[in-house]
Amino acid sequence: MGVVLAVPALFSQNYNQEIRDTELNELVLIGECNRKGLKKNVEFKNYFRIYYDKHEPDYKEIKKIMDKIEGKDFEIMVVLGTWCKDSKKWVPPFFRVMDEAGVAEDKIRIVGVNSNKYAYTVDLSGLDIQRVPTFIFFDDEGEEVGRIVETPNKGLEKDIHKIVRKL
Repeated sequence: MGVVLAVPALFSQNYNQEIRDTELNELVLIGECNRKGLKKNVEFKNYFRIYYDKHEPDYKEIKKIMDKIEGKDFEIMVVLGTWCKDSKKWVPPFFRVMDEAGVAEDKIRIVGVNSNKYAYTVDLSGLDIQRVPTFIFFDDEGEEVGRIVETPNKGLEKDIHKIVRKL
């Protein structure tokens, strides 16, 4: 992979760790996460359910996404803040699109950050994370082929399709 994302061995199996963000005074998910953690986090769980169900997929674009990713090796990194309004709004629909497109969960890596965009156990320094959520798509060589930062430009499915055409 082009960008090495170091995870200390001590923390490698610790998913869904929560810390109190002192600037926000709330519990946030930090480091490696999974969907189970997103659905359990106090600040995020209701948003996940609501925005996942509320999203009306553009099936025409999802079919195009499916055609482009079929047989391809890739990884998507989702950097989010469980405290962040845009993460609450866009991460659940992203997962809805991924589910509809048949993207396996092991193709998606979720990393939670605090309000300073720091993940503690995951080194994000080479990824220039300025805003969350950031959805980064990597090809089979580990090179970044595109990203969606904060909010989609032309629509979630259209933006994803534009990126996966480069895989």
